[in-house]
Amino acid sequence: MTHASEHFPGGPSAAITRALEEQKREFAKPHHPLPLALALQFYGGDKTAAIELARLLTDIEPEPRRDVALVFVMQAGTPLDDEIAAGVQYAMRRFPVSVFPSPRCRGTGYPGECFDIWAETVKHLSDRYYEGAYPFSDAFLFEADGCPMSTDWIDRIKQAHAETVLLGKRVTGPVMRFPNHHVNGTMVIDLSLWEDTPSLHRCPPAAGWDCFHGRTMVREAGPSRIIENLYGMQGMSESVWWTLSREAAWVTSVKDGLHQHHARRLLVKSSPKWRNSKDHGTWGKP
Repeated sequence: MTHASEHFPGGPSAAITRALEEQKREFAKPHHPLPLALALQFYGGDKTAAIELARLLTDIEPEPRRDVALVFVMQAGTPLDDEIAAGVQYAMRRFPVSVFPSPRCRGTGYPGECFDIWAETVKHLSDRYYEGAYPFSDAFLFEADGCPMSTDWIDRIKQAHAETVLLGKRVTGPVMRFPNHHVNGTMVIDLSLWEDTPSLHRCPPAAGWDCFHGRTMVREAGPSRIIENLYGMQGMSESVWWTLSREAAWVTSVKDGLHQHHARRLLVKSSPKWRNSKDHGTWGKP
């Protein structure tokens, strides 16, 4: 087998020097230090949208980063096919990646199945953290209907969650008042909450888990609006997107995908919109 360094201009020594220089630059990057797993949850019906979102997250990052990991969480029964494998390989350009097939699905349909994948995701990440297999004490749980609102969205979410923890809370996410007082399922959670709150481990099959566990989550929720739930919004204009990005680093529950369309145009460095803009702000940082 021919080693990759043999094809590098200047030979193996130059290849090793280049690798060490890149490693030094990576460790010198000013990322917020909070260890965070990014858990993308999906099922067969929104698999394609989830892979497209993972590609968007990958394209936004200018360099590989090791302060987070991207976890592809597949609902039970979703096969690991070529489309998912290609998405995982693509994401590995910028993130450490793992794939977790959720083992439980009671087959009760919506909303019971939503709890199954959420609970299995949090349990898996918590188990791996307390076993010492993952360094991530906190997790950002999200689905295919969300998208970032700035190029530094990860660090903004980390900072907001760190402030939540300083307040003695363990959940950062949008607090909703309708139809019940609860926290939307797109959230950052300190995994210790799963360990010392056994009531979170169960939910009736006919109940929406976020509303059923609303009192627990609201008690643990910090005040940040870094994650914005836009349930029911359609036809988002670029000006609305821009306005929301001033406060929110992530928006979720926009079903027509227009928010992701704007995100790709405004946040990905290779896009014409990004190149032609003279004032990128936080959403256009290289």
